[in-house]
Amino acid sequence: MARKKKGLRFNHDKNDKQAIIAAISQITRKDCFDIRNAASSALLNDKEVVLASVSTNGLNLEHISPGLRADREVVSLAVISNWQALQYCSEELRADFNIVKAAVEKDGRALQFGSMELRADREMVTAAVTKHGQALRYGSDQLKGDREIVKAAVKNDGLALKFCSSESQLNDDGEIVRLAVENCGGALEYVSERFQNDKQTVLTALRVSYGGQEQTASDSSYAFCSKLRHASEELKADREVVLTAIRYCGGLSLRYVPISSNEVIADRDVISAAVQSDGSALEYAAPQLRADRDIVWKAIKQNGMALAFASRAHQGDREIVMAALKQINRPIFCGALQYCSSELQGDKAFVLEAFTLVGGFNLQFVSPLLKGDREVVESALQYRLHIRSSAILSYASEELRGDRQLVRGAIAEDSKMLFIASEEIQMDPDIVSLAWDFREDHDFDLYFDFKESDLRRRYIQQVVKLHKDMVSRNKAQYLNLDDPDSTVFFAGGWQAESLEKKWMTGEVLKLKEIPEDLRSCLIAFIGIEEDINVASKVIRFGSVLCQMKKGILEFEDDGFDENDGVISSEMQEKQRADDSNKNGEYAM
Repeated sequence: MARKKKGLRFNHDKNDKQAIIAAISQITRKDCFDIRNAASSALLNDKEVVLASVSTNGLNLEHISPGLRADREVVSLAVISNWQALQYCSEELRADFNIVKAAVEKDGRALQFGSMELRADREMVTAAVTKHGQALRYGSDQLKGDREIVKAAVKNDGLALKFCSSESQLNDDGEIVRLAVENCGGALEYVSERFQNDKQTVLTALRVSYGGQEQTASDSSYAFCSKLRHASEELKADREVVLTAIRYCGGLSLRYVPISSNEVIADRDVISAAVQSDGSALEYAAPQLRADRDIVWKAIKQNGMALAFASRAHQGDREIVMAALKQINRPIFCGALQYCSSELQGDKAFVLEAFTLVGGFNLQFVSPLLKGDREVVESALQYRLHIRSSAILSYASEELRGDRQLVRGAIAEDSKMLFIASEEIQMDPDIVSLAWDFREDHDFDLYFDFKESDLRRRYIQQVVKLHKDMVSRNKAQYLNLDDPDSTVFFAGGWQAESLEKKWMTGEVLKLKEIPEDLRSCLIAFIGIEEDINVASKVIRFGSVLCQMKKGILEFEDDGFDENDGVISSEMQEKQRADDSNKNGEYAM
């Protein structure tokens, strides 16, 4: 069994024997002591040092020389200090009765490290199971069927019944079954079918927790909550048994009651007791009781999420729904509004109040109309709890995801908002600059997620389109993606030149007394207007690339070697080789 705890550090000379022994004697955190941190490798063979180390922490036996691992005095001290040290001693000493006995008297599970002969020794196995009942699993097959040994084991731990041999049929022995379930009710799983159909045995098992303590519904774990599942089908439908299970194991014991048992699941007293123990038990009630206002009220008072199992009529009852929302203690990701009626999901006043109780993540469950309501979306962001802004705004309408002011406010605290913003916003240099602005409160996720995102593909498609436009105008050589700054600079000059050309052409055509509408057609025909449009797109998108590259470089300067975020010159080479590519699958 490997240790993963940090070792203590020492400042003495690791070759000074006396200093090492003195240091070991001062150790208080013995379970953290590792001899390798205190002594040189040469002194790991020194018996005096080794004796001091294993008496402090027996697991140090793993690190000493094979010769000392076969030393009886050393191993004796080690297993007394820590029974698990037995696994590191020599094969000879693992077959030594006294050494193994000393270990199992510390913890019966040490039997697993003893020799096969000792695991078949009656006295040794008896000592082991008396100390730790489930050590029975390490005994020989013959002793697993020994009545006295199994009896000793289940008296210590009822769950040891799991390891008795099937051939012995000791799980059908009345005395052994009684001892097992009186020690641990969970042992009901391992008793014979005869006793799983024995009412007294089942009732005892339901009442008993681990170690013979009385089980209570308030502290029951899933393992004890599920005890009823091991009873016979007949007893699962027995009213007294079910009420006992609810009282001692919790309301969710109801899940094991057969659906066909209408007398039980439609019994008002049974369901009332179950939902008061655990509101979620409402799921297993008969339909008429899930529509019973009093039963539903008790369920949601215990667990607000029991609203999911109420009838549709009650899911539309504003009073019941609001009471349920107020009972939800951990609202993050609870999605409570999905269980409300469509009328309430479209009620603005109700939704705004609900957000204050269960958080803005429930925006996903409101009506489409409210997803486009700015006040509702802003409220969802205000009560986002610990949820990302991007996770909430991903459920807003497309129109609001294109709202520059709303997106700008969200992206300032969650850069991944850039991924779900509208395409127009994603091409806005100012917004991109804000997203890629490297700050400690921005997640590294933007940097790592960009490579596989739809946003990256859209940027590639935009580059492909711009490249084709510039090829058609003999300007492709100026689209330098490895240096977006120069691309923006060139596009600015090209745009200014085109605007001047447009003005001069218009003036010449005016002198020729050509009508204004015809002048516009001629300017468009000779491509000046399109040159201006393409240059504007290059400036805008080039600025996006500049801000993105700046952000990526800051990430890389912070210790990252990735280069996946920048649109590379390799893409241009591939585009030149295949201008007909429709998907834009290039390196970026």
